[in-house]
Amino acid sequence: MMKRILIFAVAAALISGPAYSQRMSRGGGHRRAPQNTQEQKKDTKALDAAYKAALEKIPDAKQKSDPWQTVRGSPGAK
Repeated sequence: MMKRILIFAVAAALISGPAYSQRMSRGGGHRRAPQNTQEQKKDTKALDAAYKAALEKIPDAKQKSDPWQTVRGSPGAK
């Protein structure tokens, strides 16, 4: 019984070791994201505005396309 507990404890330590060392190599998992400069913020706003303008230029579809229409056949064929 004691031997099983010892084997389990050793196995748990061997499994959790690499995960703990990876966490520690990244600075403990508490890394702060870099702050954007004013120029980067302006660029982001300009890109967002251009994206929205491009989306507005896309025309609405008048009818839904069905690429499988010819394969399915007519609804009354069943």
